[in-house]
Amino acid sequence: RALRQRVRGMGRDGLLGLLWAGFSYTRRQCLVNEAALLDHLLKHKGIAWKARDTPVSTVADDVVHSVSINPDHLGGVDLVLVHGFANGGGCFFPILAALGKVGRTHVVDWRGAGMSGRPRAFPPRSEQEAIAYLVEGLETWRVAHL
Repeated sequence: RALRQRVRGMGRDGLLGLLWAGFSYTRRQCLVNEAALLDHLLKHKGIAWKARDTPVSTVADDVVHSVSINPDHLGGVDLVLVHGFANGGGCFFPILAALGKVGRTHVVDWRGAGMSGRPRAFPPRSEQEAIAYLVEGLETWRVAHL
């Protein structure tokens, strides 16, 4: 009852702030949670995985985060999965065990999304500039890992 009265007195922004505070995690905690989930989904099935942060520039938090399934598998074609807008690589987690039986699979988060960094130094001024920024991150990741 006391909580209900407190929430009513907060107004909309106060309630959203309270909810956001309850859901806000540090990146470190999110990486711990990601590792626990991947272990749960893959490790007990004998499927190896490796998470990486690939630096894109000299800015500390400008990294592209990826998870590779069967990272040491040689031969065959690498499958690279990238998520859609306003999403993250976690959307592919339910199918990773099946893909892990096929060969090496990479789940890549776009710059500024999922577990990739969110550098504050980049204010896109046009659609073309935003696309170039995203593609630069993916290309940097590709050169480093494929």
